[in-house]
Amino acid sequence: ELARQMVIEHKLHATKLQSEISFLDDEINKMRNQIEFTETEIKNFERNVSDLENKSHQLSKRERENFVVLKGSELNQFREEKRRMDEEFSETLLKIVQRKKSLEEQQVMHEEQVKIRLEKRGQFKKLEAKLAVLLEAQDSKLEFIRKKQEKNAVNSGPSQLRNSLTRREKHVRSLNGIVSSSRNSSPHDVESASS
Repeated sequence: ELARQMVIEHKLHATKLQSEISFLDDEINKMRNQIEFTETEIKNFERNVSDLENKSHQLSKRERENFVVLKGSELNQFREEKRRMDEEFSETLLKIVQRKKSLEEQQVMHEEQVKIRLEKRGQFKKLEAKLAVLLEAQDSKLEFIRKKQEKNAVNSGPSQLRNSLTRREKHVRSLNGIVSSSRNSSPHDVESASS
C-alpha cells in the first residue's frame, strides 16, 4: 500500500510538472512573438530615420542652392519643414532607444523562461525514472510472493494460490496503469534551436 501511495504522489507531481511545462511553452511562444514584433518595429523606425535623414539633406541642399532667391514666406516654409523633420527625427530616435531597451528586457525574460523549462523537464525525467524504479520493485516483490505462494501451494489448495495471485496482480496492474499514463502524457523532450 505504501508503494501505491508513493506512485500516486509521484503521478500527481508529474501532472503538476507537465502543467507547468505546458504553461511555460505557451509563455515562451508569446515572448518569441513579442520579440519578433519589437525587432520589426525597430527596423521600421530605423528605416524611417534613414528616410528623414535623406529628406533633410535634400531640403538643406535646396535651401543652400536657392538661398539668394528665397524671400520671406518661402524661407519660413523651408525652415518650418526642416524644424518639423528634425522633431520627427528626434522622436523616432527616442522610440528606437526605447524599443531596444524593451527588446533587451524581453530577451532576458525569454532566456529565463527557457532555463526554467529545462529545469522542469529535468525534474520530470527524474520523476519518471523514480516511477520506473518503484514499478520494478513492485514487480520483484510480486515475483517473490508468487514463488513463495507456489511453494506453499503444494501444502494448500490451488484455488487459494490463484485468489492470492489475482489480488496481487490487480494491484501491480493498477500501479502500471498509473505510470503508463504518466509516460504517455510526458512533455516533448526536443528543444528548438532558438531555445
